[in-house]
Amino acid sequence: MQPRTVAFRVNLSALDLFPIDLWTRTTAQQWRRASASLLLGGEPFGYLPLRTLLSSYLRTSRSVVCDPEQILITSGIQEALDLSTRILVDAGDRVLMEDPGYQIAYAGFKAAGARIVPLSIDDEGAVPPIKTGLRARLMYITPGHQFPTGATMSFRRRTQILRYARREGTCIFEDDYDSEFRFEGSPLPALQSLDPKAQVIFAGSFNKTLFPSLRMGYMVVPPELVGAFRMCKSIHSRHHPWGDQAVLHAFIDEGHYVRHLRKMRKVYSDRLQLLADEVQKHLGGALELSPVEAGMQTVGWLRTAQSADEIAALALEENVDVIPLSRYCYKRQVPPGFQIGFGAVDGKSIARGVQILAQMIS
Repeated sequence: MQPRTVAFRVNLSALDLFPIDLWTRTTAQQWRRASASLLLGGEPFGYLPLRTLLSSYLRTSRSVVCDPEQILITSGIQEALDLSTRILVDAGDRVLMEDPGYQIAYAGFKAAGARIVPLSIDDEGAVPPIKTGLRARLMYITPGHQFPTGATMSFRRRTQILRYARREGTCIFEDDYDSEFRFEGSPLPALQSLDPKAQVIFAGSFNKTLFPSLRMGYMVVPPELVGAFRMCKSIHSRHHPWGDQAVLHAFIDEGHYVRHLRKMRKVYSDRLQLLADEVQKHLGGALELSPVEAGMQTVGWLRTAQSADEIAALALEENVDVIPLSRYCYKRQVPPGFQIGFGAVDGKSIARGVQILAQMIS
């Protein structure tokens, strides 16, 4: 990926709008108050004040019901997936996976020797298998904002997924991808909150809501798996850096995090609307954007007979980066289209990027 591309990089937030001065002041305050115990480190699941605060925040924002003892601080979704795979998946086990879906998850499951069973995607999100008796060990899904199509899983589909998983004895890994940046209404309750009898691992990240180099996320694990995850985390990486957790705790506790999210939702909503307007003006009939309710990217469905891969290659030569959806497919095929990011793209770059795409798409 070229660093000088102006549009439309995906999975990237508007880092130029991050309140870095505020973060710096918060960091300085926490380190001035640092105690010997903070320098020593400790509990593998992470800094208890942060986990306690997160349990309250997740209950309010995502209807997640959990105790601080169930929350494990990670470096992000990838570590949460890695820990879950180490504990739950043996070579030869089946894993249910969205298709198209998150390629890093595919790679991790394949490296563990899992047999991947693809789940198709429709307007309501991932579709549970019709076939019973698969006895998959794990199901990986992104119900809040499906990656990469952007579909939000309906309440009806969520209950279907939970019934299937409970009947089959399958543990669900719920990746709460991009749910914080919801533009309309309240997010649907997390799967974790809908069925206490189902085994659901709920995972989120601060790496997109704040900044990528923070390398901090969290996972909520079922009570019966807490011991296994504590042992695995301790062996895997001991614990997450203690100082960073103290800074994040203060940033959330003082209200800065919620204010930043509120500001960025407005920014991303405005940028999505501008993108839609520019596409309609310059590419009406040739490229159709999917309606999305959350996130920092959307999908543009190609309505011409051209090759999405060829268009993407030509656009990249002009410093415009769009990703063909075919790159996210495992076995299933999807209609030609692109994943188009708008979160880190200012208004001028959105307009220019669409004009360049229009030159490539007839």
